[in-house]
Amino acid sequence: MKIVPAILENTREAFVETLSKVASFSDHIQIDFDDGTFGGNKTAKLEEIVEEIRKFSENIHFEAHLMVQRPLEYLVGLEKAGVHKVIIQAEKDGELRAVLEEYAYQGFLVGLGIAPESDVEILEPFFEIIDSVLIMTIEPGHQGNEFLPDNLKKVAQVRALGFAGEIEVDGGIDDTNIKLVKEKEADVAVVGHYLVKSDNPQERFNSLNAI
Repeated sequence: MKIVPAILENTREAFVETLSKVASFSDHIQIDFDDGTFGGNKTAKLEEIVEEIRKFSENIHFEAHLMVQRPLEYLVGLEKAGVHKVIIQAEKDGELRAVLEEYAYQGFLVGLGIAPESDVEILEPFFEIIDSVLIMTIEPGHQGNEFLPDNLKKVAQVRALGFAGEIEVDGGIDDTNIKLVKEKEADVAVVGHYLVKSDNPQERFNSLNAI
């Protein structure tokens, strides 16, 4: 199982500071974008941080988690930044298939995120398009909230539906529960607050990998 740091920041300055820390020890980073409609927490705007991401994109696999209602408005900026994968919330309003297909057509890997209250069956119609599923174990947009362990059962449920791609688990993961994520056979553990808000993110990253 791979551990991927996640960055969710409200300002360009905070984003730059966090990215510079995490980029020193991880070759795979998730960047969270929230327009306020999912978690009520508006993050730094993409246009403010495109160049900062691009500085590292040759050596780091970036994925963007778009907790937004208009994902296609981010396409040009993410392409310019060198982002490799885009994860869209399955609960977004409006046409979802067309958005996934457009990102895939433009060369992105694509994934679907599923909020704690949603059933995994909403993902099944898109299995032939997507490369990964992201299972949220906190409410979207609220890094640092309480881990919801019941949602780990969705890993097995997604596999039972026949999905063969990558499964990520995201939200509230730390040293007390990362073994549970591993035991459920997730491919990726996305870790935000526990890593990036600590005094020594690299030490915690190494510790989680050791666990």
